[in-house]
Amino acid sequence: KEPASTSPGDASSPVPSPALNIPPGTTRFGIELGTVEKQDGVRPMWRDLLTNHAALVAGLQARRIIAPDKKWRLIAGPFSSAAEAMQACTLFKKADMPCEATVFAGDAL
Repeated sequence: KEPASTSPGDASSPVPSPALNIPPGTTRFGIELGTVEKQDGVRPMWRDLLTNHAALVAGLQARRIIAPDKKWRLIAGPFSSAAEAMQACTLFKKADMPCEATVFAGDAL
């Protein structure tokens, strides 16, 4: 009788993709570029990005959305796929800026 394999690579469950807050069926993707405590802090954050990082945000629309933790998030997009949003995040992270792929939702700024 063969002994059961205990090596970690033998798990039968699929390897999860990077954790994204994107529900199945999403068709409009965005990137979360920052969080502020108050709603009126979102617009200045976007203006700062337009001023100091114009090439990164060129052609993107800004949205604000309140998260379950009651903080306001700045979402930019839309992107046609999660992969496209993650690729954009790579550029923001190279500029030492926070970025996470997410759903393109919320109120227009």
